[in-house]
Amino acid sequence: MFKKFLKDKKGSEFINFIVWVPFLLILIVVISQIAIMGYDQVVVQETSLVAAKSAAQNPDTIEVSAQQAADDFAGKFLPDWSDKSTINVSYPDTNPGSEVTVTIHYIFPKYAFYTNILKRPSTDYVRGQSMQIIEEKP
Repeated sequence: MFKKFLKDKKGSEFINFIVWVPFLLILIVVISQIAIMGYDQVVVQETSLVAAKSAAQNPDTIEVSAQQAADDFAGKFLPDWSDKSTINVSYPDTNPGSEVTVTIHYIFPKYAFYTNILKRPSTDYVRGQSMQIIEEKP
């Protein structure tokens, strides 16, 4: 009786399909999450550079110009930029030659797989930091 079932190969490919499909779906989700994190990291780093340049060129309004430049640049590329980002501008003074450092934290979008199965906090973020020197005005 069992020999008949052992010789019958019908459905064996379906079992392979059932085994591999969940694995492939998880792999696709993981790869896309890594791609999202990488993209957000590049944009946040570039945003910090743009904000630091703007702050260094406008020493009278350092924090306002850095915030405005960051919002203008990153708002085009990242969803919910104003709600999910924090910008910290630090500088010792506004004299030419002083350093302006802009640090940005952005909470990137996550799949439920990332937060539930991998047990990662939903507040994970990418960080960008840039430093520029305040320019002397002619």
